[in-house]
Amino acid sequence: SNVVDSVDALCRFKGYALADIEHCDEWFRVMIGIYNSYQLLIKDEQYDFTRQEKRNACSLGKYVKSLIEHYSRLNFVRVDLKYIKDYPQEITIDNVYGHVAILCNRLSNADGCFKHLQGHAWAIEQGEQEGGYHIHLLLIYDYSERDNDRHLGKLVGDEWVKITEGCGTYFNINDSEVREGYIAKGIDGLGLVSRDDPQKVKNAINAALYLTRPSKYWQRLRVKVSKAAHSFDKGDYERSFRRQPNPNVVFNLYDYEWLGY
Repeated sequence: SNVVDSVDALCRFKGYALADIEHCDEWFRVMIGIYNSYQLLIKDEQYDFTRQEKRNACSLGKYVKSLIEHYSRLNFVRVDLKYIKDYPQEITIDNVYGHVAILCNRLSNADGCFKHLQGHAWAIEQGEQEGGYHIHLLLIYDYSERDNDRHLGKLVGDEWVKITEGCGTYFNINDSEVREGYIAKGIDGLGLVSRDDPQKVKNAINAALYLTRPSKYWQRLRVKVSKAAHSFDKGDYERSFRRQPNPNVVFNLYDYEWLGY
């Protein structure tokens, strides 16, 4: 609208023809002004995005740490839920939210591959270049009940394919070369997480915080079905069978690799 208003003003007050507008001296100054305004707008959006990601990260970090404090052993599973590239039918944001709604219902019911699930979080993102939608999913199981994390990741991925009626695909991080690299570097936060293993606990929280990193600004969800629609959510710690949240659980965001460097 800034471009249209500027062109209209030059035509009306300077008498320029529309075909000649880009060759006038004033046009260059107008374009510089529009460019500067656009840069300020991006900075404001990045600031708002970072602030929201920080809120999400603090909430997620405390949630995960509380679960680890409550359970002696947990099983962390990370699956990236995607859509088949060049699928015959266009995948819209409405489709994505519809599939996520079904997924969340399955998570709440905690049956099938989600049985013995004790915690979860998800974040919808949009590819920077091609714009494809994908969902980062974190699942936290009771290890005493579900101990095969690599197989669990596959089961969850297969469930996503069913939910999407065949247009979905997935990447099982627990059973991948990416994870093998994490293990080699000593930063693996997936699979068995024991409460009495401080390094694995830290790695697990770092793995969870991947869902909320401000360094992924260009992968943020740029289209939503409504202003109220969330692109991130997590489970609730408080359940009838759990003891009250431990007030002594301290979570400092900057003790972790939240910025993603």
